[in-house]
Amino acid sequence: MDKQTTLPISIIILAAGSSTRMGTPKQNLNWYGMPLIVYQVKQALNSRAKEVVVILGNQINENKKILTTHLGPTLNNIHLIENSEWGSGKTTSVKLGIRNISEDSTDVMLWASDSPRPTVLLDDLMANHVGNNNLITYPWHKDKEGHPGVFSLSLRQDLLSIQEKSKGLREVVKKYETKVVKLQISDPISVVNLNTMAEYTKALLLTGQPEL
Repeated sequence: MDKQTTLPISIIILAAGSSTRMGTPKQNLNWYGMPLIVYQVKQALNSRAKEVVVILGNQINENKKILTTHLGPTLNNIHLIENSEWGSGKTTSVKLGIRNISEDSTDVMLWASDSPRPTVLLDDLMANHVGNNNLITYPWHKDKEGHPGVFSLSLRQDLLSIQEKSKGLREVVKKYETKVVKLQISDPISVVNLNTMAEYTKALLLTGQPEL
């Protein structure tokens, strides 16, 4: 499969939350000299995915301004969607995103705003998923599950039925656990989540970035 071939996958970046545990908006965290949400959008746009959808909610005007400032005309290459129900949990963003992706997409990557990943990791994950006709694919580093997950849209109804009380996407993963592909990734960034300031500081050290 040629590296430049576009894959029929929609990337949905879930960036609507309020970052309660972090204490400051995760979307604005400095990551390689730019706001984290800008980094993620750029990595997604440089990937082989056919489209990039970004779900915003809390502080939507500020985040739109950040994206406009840093992306300029490139902003037109993504599909921005407002989730007015973001306070009810991440599942609302997942379902809103799935309802708004291209009809031509066969699979979807659900990427949280606290999990920075480089384009190469996204491409490896998507290529393995599509190339092997996987139902669900997650990156793993050694014995730890990472993110983001890629789901076949044959599971659309399952994905649209997730609930916060049953842990959202985990219920889908559990239902089809025997068909989940665990793709081993050598880069430890695949299991990094930025939920707290301590985790953010650790991630900066891991990736060789200066502490703030």
